[in-house]
Order: sequence, then structure tokens, then C-alpha cells
Amino acid sequence: MKTSEIKVLLEEMLETGKIQVVIDTNRRGVKVPPQFLNVGPTVFILAWDYPGIDLKLTPRTAKATLKFGGEPFRCTFPLQSIKSIISMDHPTKQPDPKPAKKKTKDFETAGMFKEKDELPKTGLGRKGTLTLLK
Repeated sequence: MKTSEIKVLLEEMLETGKIQVVIDTNRRGVKVPPQFLNVGPTVFILAWDYPGIDLKLTPRTAKATLKFGGEPFRCTFPLQSIKSIISMDHPTKQPDPKPAKKKTKDFETAGMFKEKDELPKTGLGRKGTLTLLK
């Protein structure tokens, strides 16, 4: 995705409220507290209307003052370091997972027939009795 597309998407998602952004902290230009640097994908929470966050978007970066253990830290995220954006206020409904298919059991007989197709065909006869079909 182009940086301009990421910025537009980020702005649209921020309009919905609080969001989670997954940042690749291995990317060049990411400024976060040392314990989060170079650990790979890490989730950070952003919002326009959050007190003290001072969120600023530029054509190439997002900057915000976030708190870690109660201590504020001015973070910088290059837009290319954003791997995903998730709305916290309006989560999308995930489709129900399809039920797992039951494993078909191997065909078992009491030793009279070797293949499934060799079984005699039966059906309901008169008065509900079981009869052999030819």
C-alpha cells in the first residue's frame, strides 16, 4: 500500500474513534520506548480525542504522545511501519466459522463383506418389514 493510502485509511479509522495499530518496530524511523524497539509487530492504541495524546499525522509519519507505565513518551511511526489498523469502537463482525467436517469412518463389516458395494441392498417392504431388493 502506498503511504498516501495508509494515511487516508488511518484518518478514516480515527474518525470512528479509538483504534489499535500494529506497528513493525523493526522498521527504520520508528521511535518507541526501548523495550518495544526491534521486537517486531507491536500493538499501540491511538485516538484523536484522547487527553494528552497530541496525535499528529504528516504525509509520511504519525506522531503521538503515549503513556507506558504511566510515563509519557513521544512516539513516531512511519506510515509504512503500520501493518494493520483495528477499530476498537466499531469492531467488524467476524463471520461464523464453518463447522469442521466430520471425518468419515472407515467402512467396517463383521467379515461377511469386503467392500461397501458388496452389501445387499435393503428397503422397507409391506407393513414396514425389511426386505432384500434386487
